[in-house]
Amino acid sequence: DEAEKRENGGVQKVYYSVLVKTVDNREREKKKIC
Repeated sequence: DEAEKRENGGVQKVYYSVLVKTVDNREREKKKIC
């Protein structure tokens, strides 16, 4: 159980960081277009 919870937490952190990077890239692209 503990190992599973740790794995899920790690996946969530990685997914969240990737999501933030994607949003950041979109914001930068918008600024470039403007």
